[in-house]
Amino acid sequence: MQTIVQSQDLSVVFQPIVDIQSGRQFATEALVRCKRPDLADPVTLFRQAVAHKCSGRLGRMIREIALPLCAGSPTFVNIHPNELSER
Repeated sequence: MQTIVQSQDLSVVFQPIVDIQSGRQFATEALVRCKRPDLADPVTLFRQAVAHKCSGRLGRMIREIALPLCAGSPTFVNIHPNELSER
């Protein structure tokens, strides 16, 4: 399996998820960011991961970064559909 990025190339930012009725935040969504200029756009990052058959590895790296930072609070993490069929 070819690796397109290393863990140190990635970071996450957290976007609040707000209840539209109450206006209160009830969770966050973890969004990946890549430090490499050629993969800075998340769409490009995921397309390259799919092309190299490593979207599962990318998803695991994102979760390994995001989950320790969310300190047990409700957090949504997106996965690419290909992760469900990759080892």
